[in-house]
Amino acid sequence: MADHKALYAQASYYDIVFDRDVSHELNFAFASYRELNGGKEPPSLIDIACGPGYHALLAAQRGLRSIGLDLREEMVRLGSEKATSLGVTVEWLAEDMRTFKLTPSVAIALNMFDSFDVLQTDEDVIAHFRAMHENILPGGIYLIDLSHPRDTAYGIYGDFTYTGQRDGIKVKIEWNVHEGFDLVTGLSDVTTHLTAVHPDGRVERFESRANERMYLPRELNALVREAGGFKSIGWYGNFRKNQPLDFSSNAVRQIAIYQRV
Repeated sequence: MADHKALYAQASYYDIVFDRDVSHELNFAFASYRELNGGKEPPSLIDIACGPGYHALLAAQRGLRSIGLDLREEMVRLGSEKATSLGVTVEWLAEDMRTFKLTPSVAIALNMFDSFDVLQTDEDVIAHFRAMHENILPGGIYLIDLSHPRDTAYGIYGDFTYTGQRDGIKVKIEWNVHEGFDLVTGLSDVTTHLTAVHPDGRVERFESRANERMYLPRELNALVREAGGFKSIGWYGNFRKNQPLDFSSNAVRQIAIYQRV
């Protein structure tokens, strides 16, 4: 799997940039679950490749059994600190999304903000979906959030620059394509740059390089069918059921919903 180690090891700097209100994203997932399960409320959720676990933390605040899974121990450690500060309980797992095991399984799984693109091969995706099938309850849903093809497609890689500031520390994170795209594998060779400027003028820089994979609906749906155990519910261009995945200005993401059968 892809792993921008130098970037994701700096969990506190990552959090300065990406800590945000994710309530509309969670609302969309909950509404999708209720629609497919006769209006029942979801009892549990796992936030896959969760970083500091923004969705897992909010789900716990709403009373769900909540789990945050990330490959990086630095991220789940920060998530645990946040849970303690908020006074909520979240189960934290520093594990591989292709091989983890939950007891019991959960009703909702989320894979947000392009975290799915770390799965580089067809075999990675199939192994991951088979693990998800083992860890999601029948009727449960798996929501995957990816960049829109207008921003990330063959020959196209948009301006992915993010900034934040906290306690006088200014942080900038940039994604840049290094050697372009491999037309056979669908992999892009991406370098990430993290710059942290401290109040005293001290500057820290961290650079990572890893391959990331692009996914489009037909390709991912085919891999899910091969893995088995899920049906495709739909693809959306935003966290709204009335927004299809298209090239209109209101479609800003690629969001897939699969239901465990």
